[in-house]
Amino acid sequence: MKLRRHAWQARLAPCLILVVIALTACGGGTTSSGSDKYTFDFSNVFDKSPTFKSVGDNLVSQGAQVGIKVNRYDNNSDCATVLSNAKLMVQDKPDVAIDWMGCEGAGAAVGKIFSDAKLPCIAVNQQIPGCPYFNLVNKEFGVEGAKIVYPLVQKAGWTANDTTLILAAAPGAGAEVNSNSRFFYEDLANMMGLDKYTADQITDSTTTLGRNLVQVNGQGTGNGPLEGSHAAVKNVLLTIPANRHLIVFTINDDSGLGAWRAITESHRENNTMILSAGADADGINQLRTNPHWVAEFSVFFEFWSEYLLAMGVAVKKGIQTPVQTYCPQVVLSKDNVDQYYTGTTPKAVPPLPEQNKYLIQTGVLQKFGNIPGVS
Repeated sequence: MKLRRHAWQARLAPCLILVVIALTACGGGTTSSGSDKYTFDFSNVFDKSPTFKSVGDNLVSQGAQVGIKVNRYDNNSDCATVLSNAKLMVQDKPDVAIDWMGCEGAGAAVGKIFSDAKLPCIAVNQQIPGCPYFNLVNKEFGVEGAKIVYPLVQKAGWTANDTTLILAAAPGAGAEVNSNSRFFYEDLANMMGLDKYTADQITDSTTTLGRNLVQVNGQGTGNGPLEGSHAAVKNVLLTIPANRHLIVFTINDDSGLGAWRAITESHRENNTMILSAGADADGINQLRTNPHWVAEFSVFFEFWSEYLLAMGVAVKKGIQTPVQTYCPQVVLSKDNVDQYYTGTTPKAVPPLPEQNKYLIQTGVLQKFGNIPGVS
């Protein structure tokens, strides 16, 4: 499903409320009309990905619209860089730190860095102890993706005896990030009669299971998902008989494009269905024009900045947050893409789920006027 740094500070000095929502903090941050003038640090997962970079770009530009200055860092999906950036954010002393690590193993250490500094924080995509959590529901992509693919394989006459699933995952990014492909296999296996394995049985170290499952390291959130997935899928295709039908599941559109290039170079496109995630311009174009590209998981990255800005203000103001704040998301098929997109631009998002409605209290979403039910 894509950028640099963020941090926040917990204790507000006694404040004198002046007009409506304008808040003047005495001795710890200034405020402006409409929403408080804060500074957030944002450490992005991987700026080399245009999709992920767009989140940071939008945070900066939209933050300026609501009186929030956003400083940026790039984690580069590297654990050492994640830790270094967390320390830099602490030195910045922002009001809130927003950290999209790209390295699950760094979570505990990053959480301690923020906690020791008493810096308010938000964790994006991978959990950080002590930081409210913003993420998609990866499982939904797998479950809904299986529902889209199953009728297609039925119509095509593909069976468990002649079909191989290639999962281009992102080992090291964490079980939650990779749960989409794992639940996709579990659900489709039940529908098609493939060799049955649960999502929990498919781990980062899995390469093959039974007759129907091959998993490769597509470097989905690492250095070069396009190149990484291209190389991984190209290599694994050499081990799969040419007469096998292929269902390829990739973790984001960079990975999907790399996998698709490997498939076309091997002249196996007419025997392949592919699903991807991110719904960037390339992914949407593939869904609209490529008959073999059958599903896109859209998490509406264009809207993440609005959600994160509102979430950061909520955290700064001490508004109670849920266990997880959900990003907007939907699984796109050729049948419903026009409902949500005009060309490659999203024209609608689902309404806020119940647990996200606390964001309305910040007044930030109202300033953009594009979330259903928020006014």
